[in-house]
Amino acid sequence: MQVLSLTQQQSRVIQSSATWQAEGVHARSLRNLAGLDLRLLEIAPAGELTSPAISSDRCYYVLAGSGVIGKPGAAGEPFALGNVAALTQGESFFIRNIGDGPLQVLFIRGAEEGTIAKETLPPAQPAAKKQPAAAKAGAVIPNDSFRCMIWFDGGSTGNPGPSYGSYAIFVPDAGGNWPSEPAQVIGRLDFGRGTNNEAEYKALLAGLEDVTQRIEAAGQPVAKWQIEVRGDSDLVIKQVGGEWQVKKDTLRPLTDRAQTLLRRFGKRDLKWHSRTNSVRVLGH
Repeated sequence: MQVLSLTQQQSRVIQSSATWQAEGVHARSLRNLAGLDLRLLEIAPAGELTSPAISSDRCYYVLAGSGVIGKPGAAGEPFALGNVAALTQGESFFIRNIGDGPLQVLFIRGAEEGTIAKETLPPAQPAAKKQPAAAKAGAVIPNDSFRCMIWFDGGSTGNPGPSYGSYAIFVPDAGGNWPSEPAQVIGRLDFGRGTNNEAEYKALLAGLEDVTQRIEAAGQPVAKWQIEVRGDSDLVIKQVGGEWQVKKDTLRPLTDRAQTLLRRFGKRDLKWHSRTNSVRVLGH
């Protein structure tokens, strides 16, 4: 499986019509173009498409939304606007929607639609999240200490306007200490139109969901783990930690989602850190 990032991608769908409906996934056949078999998949929030070994080579193009793609049993990797996944005959895969809106995926030369798997996390709340991640190699989760830390940051151009975010995953070194550099950085997730605070929340949620999925993919109980969260948004840290009330209706479901994910961990620690830290590691 190879996932590529495109600089530009058209999202126009020509003469689509509904053909079947299943749990969380809506498929549309498209007009045959140049002899290609085209189909548009719409995966609902928290829905998941899984497939056994595919019978032919195919490509999946993300037209809208945010999700993850990978081999069954693995954590997967970000799969959002600007990504193309090239699969070869015999591969099995899953695509999971981790946003709050439909994940629209166009596939070419597909043969079977796969089966639908039940979600393993609480349904995602409004947080139209991820876009392609510029990831560093080798985030090692789990580890013997059963500890991890995430840094998050988000922003908006115009407030509200086009919003974005990123997060970093840290794991302890051999001595149990936090290193100065993260094990992995997931960069530049595009969230669509939103405010600075909404983008901060969505970056935090993206990080929490990623770490949770990695732990579960390793067959470990999340409740055995300790997580530390660091961000330069005092509002997000204190609202999620219960110190401040959530007054804006648009932030309440994001707070609830973050608290739900954090409660799955055995121990939790949320602290504010300076913007200097965010800029050094995340670049914004």
